[in-house]
Amino acid sequence: MDLRASAFWVRFKAKRWAYTFTILATLAVGILVGTVVSSGVKGKEGQKSSDATPLTIPDAKQLSNAFTQISKQLEPSVVNINTESTIKSPRRRGRIPQGDPGDQGGGDDNNGFQDFFDKFFGGQGADGGNMRERSLGSGVIVDRN
Repeated sequence: MDLRASAFWVRFKAKRWAYTFTILATLAVGILVGTVVSSGVKGKEGQKSSDATPLTIPDAKQLSNAFTQISKQLEPSVVNINTESTIKSPRRRGRIPQGDPGDQGGGDDNNGFQDFFDKFFGGQGADGGNMRERSLGSGVIVDRN
């Protein structure tokens, strides 16, 4: 494999001028073709099209008045939904009791972390295991019935 690599470099060094000329000729032809092709392209910046209608934006005060009128009409149909429920969390299975030989934290240290994780990640809460969940939303009444 080393013989092939060295043979390649020997041929490359011997014909370096041929490779360089080929690359430069290809680059020059590409630039020439690009120049010829792009010279025929003209932009139409100054021309206005008569088939397009200009976009008109109403005044901000008109938009505000229209929004006020619509909101007054729809206000009785918008409702607020607020729920609160108490979730009783079940006791976790597989908890390692304190002082168990399999307890790697050594009792008290592990208990502090366990309390932290229980409180914030679904274990027993501070009020004996019950957690309060609140939900808030909004809706629209579609039909009076």
